[in-house]
Amino acid sequence: MGKSYSYSAKRDSARFSSKLGLLVLAVALLAALGWALTGTRLDSLLAMIDRESPTVQIRDQVQGAGAQEVSFTARLADNRAGVEKLAVWIDQDGAQHSIMTRDFDPPTKDSEVALTLPRLQEKLKEGPARLIL
Repeated sequence: MGKSYSYSAKRDSARFSSKLGLLVLAVALLAALGWALTGTRLDSLLAMIDRESPTVQIRDQVQGAGAQEVSFTARLADNRAGVEKLAVWIDQDGAQHSIMTRDFDPPTKDSEVALTLPRLQEKLKEGPARLIL
């Protein structure tokens, strides 16, 4: 006579649950290992998804840059991830010159920073220029 087959939905459900549990555990372990190896911090992750732009306000009038050193104060604010790096450029007639960079570790959420532009006679000519922060 023919063979009889029995089907147990309960047994298949238990096998599926255990395989799914092992898969979830493996993915979690791989994610934790990747997190540990790359040294990713939570604030760096928040910075990647930060939709708010930082604000920079120059407190003083900046005049005479180029011929002499010029000091001024800038207020930096970013309430979410904070400002990690400030770069200062001068643009004159479409030519941009990198002046300085400053790193903040830990990132600053709200601070006033005193900045000094060096003499730039060899990079700039007489006339208007635009300061970019």
